[in-house]
Amino acid sequence: KNKDVKFIFKEMPIFANSFPTSKLAAALGLKVYKEKGGEAYMKFHNAIYDTKHFEGELTIKDVEAAAESVGVSSKMAPNEYQVNIDNNMNLASELSLNGTPAFVFMPTNNQTVDNTLITMGAIGKEQFQNVINQLRDGLKKDETEASLKQTEK
Repeated sequence: KNKDVKFIFKEMPIFANSFPTSKLAAALGLKVYKEKGGEAYMKFHNAIYDTKHFEGELTIKDVEAAAESVGVSSKMAPNEYQVNIDNNMNLASELSLNGTPAFVFMPTNNQTVDNTLITMGAIGKEQFQNVINQLRDGLKKDETEASLKQTEK
């Protein structure tokens, strides 16, 4: 539906210090993407969420099963994707992202402060599409933020 929209996922295991399985899931997600591409990454990501095991409940077996469900071995060198994860965490810090998921909505060309919106926390599919439509139609960030808050109520 949104062929003119680019979606970029960045792994940010913000709970890795408390829940090491979160870091494993992030690293395996990067491995899945590298080996199998975006479609497999989304299947892996959805398999993680389909466990309904959230922070502190997610197990190593859950993560390994999700990787293996898309044909990727869960075996990898220790810290194989640590540089990628560190870079993502540094970027998140620079953007003041302190939660997940976080979404940065902006055009691929001519980005400005007025046409870039950052949200944190899950939003529904309809809200997501509304933000895309409003920014595409030229509404300013402040107008889009106000509209998003209205739909949250």
